[in-house]
Amino acid sequence: MSEPLFSSTARLTRPFQLLIGGIIALQIGIAFLVRLFPDDDDDGILLSLIVPGLVLLMCLSILAATTRLTITPNQVKVKTFGIFSTTINREDIQDAWGGKPTGLGAGAGLRIMGNNTTGYLTGGPCIAIKTLDGATTVVSTPRPEEAVTALKSRS
Repeated sequence: MSEPLFSSTARLTRPFQLLIGGIIALQIGIAFLVRLFPDDDDDGILLSLIVPGLVLLMCLSILAATTRLTITPNQVKVKTFGIFSTTINREDIQDAWGGKPTGLGAGAGLRIMGNNTTGYLTGGPCIAIKTLDGATTVVSTPRPEEAVTALKSRS
């Protein structure tokens, strides 16, 4: 594998972190209330604690989510939330530019954004990559200008 021309990792932006933090606080509150006001049904109490616990685990994993962008001389590799990924061959790229920063409205993770656009997002600054087939891929990166420069270089 060749040496990367550019590499970045974008973490969830503050609004996403606050939203997830609020959900975590709500789940802790629910678990506390269930323990504070127990019911005679022990199975119900257990279930009432398991569900918030699972939501807490999910939220904590979301807080650790990132979007990784790696540009090599031959490819652009994108991975978000550790699950969703794509690879774009450099020869298939028509254009690249710094995109409009994304936020809560665009969501996070793999996003189908309409107009033949797919997003790999964690919020904040991003780069848009248009391929020869007319598809656009939007990727969160803390340094979009550097990513565009690396993409437009022919190294």
